[in-house]
Amino acid sequence: MATLFSSLVSRTQNLVANAIMRRSYFKKATTQRNNLYSRISPFGDPRISLAPVLDQWAEEGKKIKDYELRTIVKGLRARKRFKQALEVSDQ
Repeated sequence: MATLFSSLVSRTQNLVANAIMRRSYFKKATTQRNNLYSRISPFGDPRISLAPVLDQWAEEGKKIKDYELRTIVKGLRARKRFKQALEVSDQ
C-alpha cells in the first residue's frame, strides 16, 4: 500500500513539474506601456542624448511626478548612464 501511495505522489509531482516547465512565460502585450522610462530605457548607449525624448514628452503635454523622476535617475545611475541621469534630473 505504501508503494502505491508513493508511486501516486511521485507521478503527481512529475505532472506538476512538467506543467510548470511547459508554462509559457511570454505574455502577449495587450497594452503598450506609455511612460517616460519605457521611452528612455531603449537608449542603452550613455552617449546618446535624451533631450529629444524629454522634449517630445513635454510637447505631448504629459506630466511626470517628482518621485518618478527620482526613480528614473536612480535607475540610470545604477546602469552607469550618468550623462542621461543628469539630463533627466535637469527637467
